[in-house]
Formats: sequence, C-alpha cells, structure tokens
Amino acid sequence: MSKKLLLFLIALALPMVSVAGTQNSPKTNVVVSPYDDVQNVLEKIPFPEDLSANIKQLYLSAQIERKKGNIRAAIRFYRKVLDKRPSFVRARFELALCYMASDRWDRADYYLRSAMASEGLPNDVKHVMEEYRALVRRNKHWDFWFEFGDVPNVRSSIVDNDECIGGTCEKLTELKNVSGVNLAAGADYEFKLSDNWRWKNDVAFETNLYKENKYNDLSLAGSTGPRYVWDDGDIWFAGVVGRSWYSQKPLGWSYGAKIDANYDLTRRLSSGLILMGLNNSYDEYNDLLGGQTYTAVPHFTYYIDSTKYIELLGEVGRETAKMDFLANYNYGIGLSFGTEMPYGFLVSLEPYLYWVDYDAEREIEKSDSTRQRIKQRDFIQKCTLSLINTNIELLGFMPVFKVTYINKESNVPAPAYDKWVFGIGIKRKF
Repeated sequence: MSKKLLLFLIALALPMVSVAGTQNSPKTNVVVSPYDDVQNVLEKIPFPEDLSANIKQLYLSAQIERKKGNIRAAIRFYRKVLDKRPSFVRARFELALCYMASDRWDRADYYLRSAMASEGLPNDVKHVMEEYRALVRRNKHWDFWFEFGDVPNVRSSIVDNDECIGGTCEKLTELKNVSGVNLAAGADYEFKLSDNWRWKNDVAFETNLYKENKYNDLSLAGSTGPRYVWDDGDIWFAGVVGRSWYSQKPLGWSYGAKIDANYDLTRRLSSGLILMGLNNSYDEYNDLLGGQTYTAVPHFTYYIDSTKYIELLGEVGRETAKMDFLANYNYGIGLSFGTEMPYGFLVSLEPYLYWVDYDAEREIEKSDSTRQRIKQRDFIQKCTLSLINTNIELLGFMPVFKVTYINKESNVPAPAYDKWVFGIGIKRKF
C-alpha cells in the first residue's frame, strides 16, 4: 500500500474516532420517541372499507403486537398486510413508526415518503408525517451496499506501447470481449455533532477482474466532511480523494471537493443536486493525460401514489486533458420508474442515455494501415431492470437482482459494443 493511500485512510478515520469517542452509544443520536401521541393521528387516516377479513385480521394482529411493544412481530404482520394491500396507507404509516422505534431509519424514511404521497390525507396528518420525516432525516446514520456481476464493458485490444499511448496515433484493432467479473461495494456513516450538524464519511471501491490479468482495474474513493440537516433538506460539503490501478499497476490519483444537497419541494416531490470538481493526475504520462473533471448531477423524485414513483436523472460534465483530443463534454439523462408489487417485490426500470463529445480531432491508423483524422463522438444507451424483495432480509440487508443492457455507439470503430450485464447484490438503503 502506498504512503499516500495510507495517509488518506488515516485522515478519513480521524473524524470517526474523535466523534465516536464523545458518544456513549448509538441511542444518544435519537432525537425524540416516535410514539408521542400518534393515536389521534392514526385515527384520522382514511380506513379502506373493502378490506378482506384476512387482511383485517393481520392488521389487528400487527396493532396488538405494536401496542405490546413486540416491534419485530408487528413488522412481520404489517409486511403481510402490505403484501396483500400495498395501498393501505394507515398500515404503511404504522410500519414506518415500527421501523423508527427499532432505529431502522432507512426503512422508516421509505414508508413515510410513500405514505405521504397518498390522496385524501387530512392536513394535520400531512403535517405530522412531515415532522416524522424531519425526525428520520436527523437520525439516519449509515448505508452499505455490495454488488457482484458481469464486467460492464468490453476491452479493446489496442497495442500497449509508449508510441501509441504518448503520441497522437492510435491503432484500431478488433474489440476483445474478455470475460470477467465486476465487484463493487460502498458504505457511508455519519456522526452527530449537534441537532443540525453531522460529520459524514463514505468509501467505495470497484474492480473488474478478467481472465487476462492485463485488463484488470481497481478504483478506490472516499469522501469526508460536514453535513447540515434541517426539516426539509440537507447539504453535505466534502473533500474527495481517489486512487486507481490498471493492469496491476498504479494508474493515477484524483482529489477535489463536492457538494451534495437534497430538498423536499412538496410532500410528493423531492430534489437533489451533486456538484463535484476533481483534479486528475497520472503516475505515467501525466504531462499528456493530466487534467480536471467537473460534474453536475441533478435529480428529482416524484411519488405518484403510495406504491409508485418516477425519478428524473441528469448529468452534465466537463473533462479536460493536456492532450486536447482526450478532453470532452459529456451529458446524460435518465428516467426511472419504480413500483411496489404484492409479496414484497419492488421493481424499477431505468433507461439512461449518455453522450460524449471530444474537443479535437486525432489521427487514427486503420486496419488497412491508412490514416484518418477523426473527432470522436460516443453515444451510450443503457437500460437497467432491478428487483428487490423486502420479505427476504438478513440483518436488515436485502438482495438486489439487476439486468442491464448496454449499447455504445461511436464514430471511432473500436469503442463501439453492446452487451447484457447480470448482477446480484445486497443493500441497506432504498
């Protein structure tokens, strides 16, 4: 492990150690009890008149267990109710209360948000739900995810030699669809400094492992900084650093800063914006490849009702490099649709379009040894189908199944490809 990477990991851990030492236990982060006088609120939430006898019995059992303090048992009954009737708003809200009582803030946030999207809620009920969402926002502490699947790209068999990498000529040969696996994981944790301030840290890694080791790559990244939380939103200011390897050799460093902000525009519509700027340096050929990356990622989520949502994703970026034909502008847009289905299934479909326009022409040597000057333009189409089942859970983690189709088109032949990618993972956050 390099000295720079070791120093980064130590620096990332210092805020965790210093803040953790001031806290006696995780319970000190809980702001208020979620059961303060909610019965009057529950009685004002419309009760469906067409519930079957079986659903009524399950709902009654859930209420009995909740009032007895058997939260785990109550959660199981509420889940069974929602398996059979996902639009049962009152059960959804009571399930959120149970998750709050058991410090499962991630799940509580999901069920509160979906309950708030329902029609016909009295104004005082909406107000109380908004207060609970503010409480959840102040008490969320950590997330973790892990994914395993096919490699998401296709490696090009471009000749590796100094003349080709360092010059303005690139020899095009056929793409090599090398089989391999992709591993990725990430986690974040935040510590409470005051009612409104937190110190948040995150780390992530991703690696692609191929049968031919010369194509292997690895990237590590981490962020740390203060996060401010208020009733309707939050904003995080963080320093960012990353390290990458390719072909089992060090490739480069990136470092910079980001701002991650979220705000609830209405009880159904939430928004977010990530701004990030990075300086990129390379162990070799930095005088040719070094530059900066600037990215803006806005997103909006709208809950159609208690079981369906739409998310609009966007991306605008600028990458500079000392070799101007590597510098580019990039743009992306996507629309995600998610819905709850019976028996605990959550399904989402996300088509995404991405464009990359490079600044300058470069000289390409084609397979017939002739040369041509081309200004590269890439177009990537991606569509991901995700499936989660909330009834399959171990220590709060749920399995995630993904199928992704990727098609990359380019006016330069070598980068173009299309493939299917299959993956499985676990996650703790919706």
